[in-house]
Amino acid sequence: MKNVEVLAQSFNPKTGIPTSNPRVEIINTRSNVVFKDCKTLTDIAEMYMQFWNRFPTTQSELVLVQSIKWVPQ
Repeated sequence: MKNVEVLAQSFNPKTGIPTSNPRVEIINTRSNVVFKDCKTLTDIAEMYMQFWNRFPTTQSELVLVQSIKWVPQ
C-alpha cells in the first residue's frame, strides 16, 4: 500500500474566502482507482483538485491542496 496524507481546504472561487476548515484525508493510491496512474505527489495533488473541482455544474467552492506527504507504512 502507498498511503498519502492530503491537507485540503475549500474556498469561494469568486472571493477567495475559505468556506470550510482544512481537512486531512488519507488516500491509498493503490486501491483508489482515481489515483491509479499517479506516480508523484504532484500527480496526486493535481488529481485530487481535478476530482473535486471538475463537476459538470456551477462551482460554489474551489478545493485547493495545502500540503501533501507520503505516510510511512
